Amino acid sequence: MPIHCPITIANLSADEFTGVDHRVMGHAYACHNDLDRLVEQRVPLSRNGAKLGDQRFTTHAPGIAFRLTAFTEDQPAIENHLRRLLALTDLRALQWINLNHARIELKTLMRSGQSGSTE
Repeated sequence: MPIHCPITIANLSADEFTGVDHRVMGHAYACHNDLDRLVEQRVPLSRNGAKLGDQRFTTHAPGIAFRLTAFTEDQPAIENHLRRLLALTDLRALQWINLNHARIELKTLMRSGQSGSTE
């Protein structure tokens, strides 16, 4: 379910967003890591028992990670990619946060066979 912000937010170009996103998120991660709420960890990827490698995820609860993106189009293809990535892990869920201009989109992607909300 999208969250609508009553405050007018100026649109940033991709270059402007790139210029600030790493600094802002770096500060946010540092604050939460100091509080021991977020942990960046390498999660093993495997398919049919064969190890494929590791992928870095930011987790905020055991077995639950999140991804922050800023896509303004083709979200179904991105969701499909994230679901395929999740299927290669032992994570229970991946919470997808997409910053789509002035709209913040939140969706919880559950592994197959897990019960819970998908939006």
